[in-house]
Amino acid sequence: MAHRDARRAPGPRPGVRRYLPRKLSTKGAPASSGGKAGAITYYAPWGNLALFYKDSDPASGLITLGTLDGGVEALRKPGPLQVRFERAE
Repeated sequence: MAHRDARRAPGPRPGVRRYLPRKLSTKGAPASSGGKAGAITYYAPWGNLALFYKDSDPASGLITLGTLDGGVEALRKPGPLQVRFERAE
């Protein structure tokens, strides 16, 4: 997914989220995990990616996919944000 607008998440979870065009498989994934600052996660019940700018409590269906390179400062700034995901080697 390259250069898509992301929206700051309203509500209790501190992060930015982007809904995917289709849900990902959760086969073999843990039932829950916590959103740590800098985490790239998939929230299976809604089918969205979430990037956390600060730590959050564990949530059922939250799957950690990876971590951000370079910190979370850009996620804390107001306004639209463009992000690009690349597969790590």
